[in-house]
Amino acid sequence: MIDVSLHLSTEITIGIHCPAIVANESIASAPIIQSQSFIKMQQIILLRCITFCFLSFHLCSATICDLKLDLIQVLFRHGARRPSLNEALHLNFTDSAAYKPEGYYQLTKEGKRQAYKLGTLLRKRYDEFLGEYDPRKYQAMTTGASRTVMSLQMALAGLFPPSPKDSWNDKIHWRPLPFQRNSAASDIILVPFAGKKYINLYYETMANSSEFQSKLAKYTEFLERMENKTEFPFRKRYLHHVAWTYNAIKYHKEMNLPLPKWYTDDSIYATLDEILILAWNGMSWTPKLKRLSGGILVRRFIENINENREAALPKKIYLYCAHDVNLYGFSKAQYFDAFHLPPSSSALIMEKYKDSDKSEYVRMLAWDGLSENFMTIRIGNCNEFCPFDEYLKIVQLSISLDEDLAYLNNVHNNSQDFSIE
Repeated sequence: MIDVSLHLSTEITIGIHCPAIVANESIASAPIIQSQSFIKMQQIILLRCITFCFLSFHLCSATICDLKLDLIQVLFRHGARRPSLNEALHLNFTDSAAYKPEGYYQLTKEGKRQAYKLGTLLRKRYDEFLGEYDPRKYQAMTTGASRTVMSLQMALAGLFPPSPKDSWNDKIHWRPLPFQRNSAASDIILVPFAGKKYINLYYETMANSSEFQSKLAKYTEFLERMENKTEFPFRKRYLHHVAWTYNAIKYHKEMNLPLPKWYTDDSIYATLDEILILAWNGMSWTPKLKRLSGGILVRRFIENINENREAALPKKIYLYCAHDVNLYGFSKAQYFDAFHLPPSSSALIMEKYKDSDKSEYVRMLAWDGLSENFMTIRIGNCNEFCPFDEYLKIVQLSISLDEDLAYLNNVHNNSQDFSIE
């Protein structure tokens, strides 16, 4: 019996057993008189095995047979949280005690469980590749928000549980792990859209886009009604006030907290959802806006791949904990839609592979924050395992330029003016 196998990665093997691959030898040693049906069955099995081997050979020579995982990069949203004060005010809700014990904008117990689960799923999937914990072989970064800091800590706890030799307390199955926390005032990697000048550029660009204004005009009456109900300027600052109201309603529904009298039915929530999608699409409306939002992280992922290739001690995994708008912009910059709106703790994972000829490939996966499995995402029109050179061609207009980074460094300041989730 011969086992013909097609190896796609360290985890994926497609195999078939061919008992009749040596059919001539079997037939020669068998009794001379055999039934016609038996001989025909042997011939069919042999033909199938030869066909499989032929196809496997050509598939291997053309694509991805001997790929080995080389690097993992993960961008994920923080876990479930409580509403912010700003969001609560959009519902005219002032009972802060209802958000206890966590308080405004804080991670909930469910949010902690979600982030921890992501870490355990990553460990389960990549255990053989990652091996034992080595602080030199990973890098973790988060925004300055407490909800992202806590989510990253939970994910790291699931990804790198202490081994017996690393245990420091028999009653606590946890260990502190290093990570980088960025200040919002200077973080152009994870919150490039936080500065006022970026937001002003966004609104100015959208105001001058006849296509965008035509789409937004569909919601003029609705936005006017929302202004009358809440006394917030929805038409002028739709990106902000729609997001704050949408989130407040979402979290109040999840917590079974009261909604305002003007919330008469779920069509209001559905309309807010539509406007929010339009507003977020606006953040990638032009090449410049796309480079200034999702393109920053696309550039960082590519830089990590290039730096890792030459490193004496290469990293095995990079983790970035951020916000829903990060995942949304990152997707748009690479021409795919993984989520309608990124759920709590959802993740985008870029795997980088290399073959025996040192050719490189990338594959994108997504996690919805709930399921036990990751979903494969196609980048543009590329195959599942996308040649790295082809990937660079797909995203070339989305990658932030040096002048973009200089612009963000010059305008970024302590005055945040954006709702990040």
